[in-house]
Amino acid sequence: MRILIVDDNEPNRILAQSILEKEEHIVVTAANGEKALKECSGVKFDLIIMDILMPRMNGVTTLKKLRQTDNRNSKTPVFALISYSSDSEQRMYKQMGFEFVLPKPLRQKDVERAWSIYQNNGVLQNPAPDVFKIPQQSLMDHTQWIQLQTNASTEELISTILKFWKNAELHLSAINKHKKQASQAYIDSLSHLRKAAHALKTSAATLALRQLESISEALQNAPPEDILYLANNISACAQESRKVQISTIKELVSKHGS
Repeated sequence: MRILIVDDNEPNRILAQSILEKEEHIVVTAANGEKALKECSGVKFDLIIMDILMPRMNGVTTLKKLRQTDNRNSKTPVFALISYSSDSEQRMYKQMGFEFVLPKPLRQKDVERAWSIYQNNGVLQNPAPDVFKIPQQSLMDHTQWIQLQTNASTEELISTILKFWKNAELHLSAINKHKKQASQAYIDSLSHLRKAAHALKTSAATLALRQLESISEALQNAPPEDILYLANNISACAQESRKVQISTIKELVSKHGS
């Protein structure tokens, strides 16, 4: 792609140019909004990455002026570049016309993810299964389960299992609710999703549900680009784990009844 980087900080421009050129992109840089508009009047870019806070002409003003022109870049996607932004700030910048908000320092994988989301109308496509490997674990740690049966009464185990799945439904619902925006690096959604994954991991570990624990831990620590893949797999794993637990409850009830 041909990319224009607009940033008043020279080290930032040099670093961004180096990162993107390693991926064989053609990169042009501009030190401020005025110079960016001059570059846009002559060369067609596939993408413009623009710092928000710049002297003389900030990113918001530059974007407005660009959209008002009739040059070849008036409709070119512009990604905002900012040190830190909350979800509300990201929504605000998008309402101003920026197609995406990128965090500083600029990273190649963030650009690739944002570009993928932009091209797919706001949806990050699931990574291929071999991009991220689900930790290989058996559904249940049978040694730990035997210890649980030894240390707790049947009534306590059944009560704990039923309570776990009641809470697990809430955690899984939260993960499903926030997974899309978390995969797009929205800070609030990432926080809610990681909190739910952590709670699910802790409870699953207590009941010897080893694979559910493992995927929950991976989801809790996953970068945004892996979240959709892991979130979809955690739902499938939970269904299988639930079947095992229901079978276990039936066995416990049968033994307790006899």
